[in-house]
Amino acid sequence: MDLHNTKGAKNFEPNNPCSPYFDAKRALAFQATKNANIDKKRDISIKHRVPNGVVIFCDLSNYQCLAEQYGDMACTNIVETLFVQFDDIATSLRLTPLKTNGDQYIVVGFVSEDEFADAVLYLATISAIEFALKARNLTSSHTLLVSSSCQLRVGIATGTLIVGPSKRAMKGFDVWGATVNKAAMLEQFTAPSTIAICEKTHDVFATSSDKVDFLLTKNDDALRQDNNTVVSANSTNANESSPITCCTRALNFYKTKIQTKTTLLNAYIC
Repeated sequence: MDLHNTKGAKNFEPNNPCSPYFDAKRALAFQATKNANIDKKRDISIKHRVPNGVVIFCDLSNYQCLAEQYGDMACTNIVETLFVQFDDIATSLRLTPLKTNGDQYIVVGFVSEDEFADAVLYLATISAIEFALKARNLTSSHTLLVSSSCQLRVGIATGTLIVGPSKRAMKGFDVWGATVNKAAMLEQFTAPSTIAICEKTHDVFATSSDKVDFLLTKNDDALRQDNNTVVSANSTNANESSPITCCTRALNFYKTKIQTKTTLLNAYIC
């Protein structure tokens, strides 16, 4: 994948490894990824395997018709403004805005390997779904996009990631692997205005362990404070009073199968 970075994508710094929180800085919170670098003499890009991460792909349906109607320059400004607002939503939910490709937007939730890994994976999954809901609502409230039948499709997959810097001249931090491909396929082949998640994402979402409940209780005030802010179509400072631990956990997903070009994917949609 060879796409453009969004704001904040390169600001990876080690976080406190004992912290159960996940956020945009946790991409390098564990030792293997923190030591990722490029051997310039050998021109080798060092990659590392991350056992668990959540990948979100977003894309605007019917974007070509919008571009034909309003022109590339106007549509570029519309999409760029929308994606800046997506960045604000993602960072408020402690996710990492990774990159864009035209009208496609990619964000990732990284999970470190420590005693809180299961709980943090659960929180990352909840945040990924919360991000998808808020991004979809934001798109659906955009008058011009709605009038042109442009709706957001979202695919979310959870699993192993390969992470590290690219060795190409236009290098940057990137992610690879089957989890990335699955999120892309879920997004590409689901219906407009639909959020499609993989089976593992749904399994994590539907399971709450004692450790998860402890973490949610311990950090409830921080979660509420961080996630009560959501951007609207006209303002990046609008407030929404739906804490992540309540509205998202109550969602109902429906099991289905999504036909791609080469396979039939089990998925859950809302």
